[in-house]
Amino acid sequence: MQFHLSLAGAGFLTLMALFLAPLWGGPIIALISEIMAKKYKKTFMDKFAQQMTRLGLLSMTIFWSTIITLGILARQQNPTLMDWARSRVEFLSVILGLGLAGTILTITYLLTWKKLKKKKPAHMVQIIMAIVSLKVLFWGPLALTRLELTSAWSNPLAALPTGSSQLWPLTILWIPLSVALTAVLGLVYLVIRRNVDDFGRDYYKFTASFCANWSLVMLVLVLPALAWLTFTFLPLLDLNDPALLLPGTLAGASLFLVLINCLVISRSETPMRHKASMFFAVLLSALFIISTIYILGEGFSKVEGSLFTGTDLKAWIEWSVQAVQALR
Repeated sequence: MQFHLSLAGAGFLTLMALFLAPLWGGPIIALISEIMAKKYKKTFMDKFAQQMTRLGLLSMTIFWSTIITLGILARQQNPTLMDWARSRVEFLSVILGLGLAGTILTITYLLTWKKLKKKKPAHMVQIIMAIVSLKVLFWGPLALTRLELTSAWSNPLAALPTGSSQLWPLTILWIPLSVALTAVLGLVYLVIRRNVDDFGRDYYKFTASFCANWSLVMLVLVLPALAWLTFTFLPLLDLNDPALLLPGTLAGASLFLVLINCLVISRSETPMRHKASMFFAVLLSALFIISTIYILGEGFSKVEGSLFTGTDLKAWIEWSVQAVQALR
């Protein structure tokens, strides 16, 4: 049977990417923005860092709520999965424990903003520790899956993928992409929170442009990682296949239009008047992700020969394992 990723499946993964991006990207933007605020003595950058921290915490709330819900469902409906979880409880405890510690550190970082206003190094240490801890939620499951699939528990280094594996550009791609998606979502977050925070017209004029510049820089960094990923899949894909022309065109066009939208916002004298462009940038980002995921699914179909369809919990767990196995 042939591996197949349905449109519903690609949409599911796209929503995951959008919801989880601020979990990793929010603290990174906050840290760098706070460093810049201290260096250039820009109060607006400091307030922006605070808002991006809140956006990151919103993503963390969604993440932990999802984990708890899936844990309850798995306990009730999938005894086999629970047996496996018990067999790897030490590894899972480290991953989730460090992830939870990162969330708590992020909350502490936000709550001590005023208290540590004159002790910025001590304040920044909190978010640096949070970023390191939260990254375990990305690298930990990836490492666990590789160890399971390669049965390399006695020699973890043997689980590392080969140099030509698509796993390398995929993981590298997520780093700038998660920050870029956070910045794009941050534009909409600024609009939604404007009446709540009300930091003044000058603040939103500055930060909307600043946030758009974050998107631009990160999307430019996405391009080489995307080129690397494309290169690794070239031997597997028929570029003349009509089934790839549409998603390929959509991916390229949507990424280009996101860049154009962010460029317009960043260069505008009145960036907050471009609300439509901000929301449109989110939709275009989603279109880019879903098109890219579909193309990756086509690439996996040439590597692995199993059919996985459906959107229920069990099917998605099986699909995830099968997809990572295809990267070996």
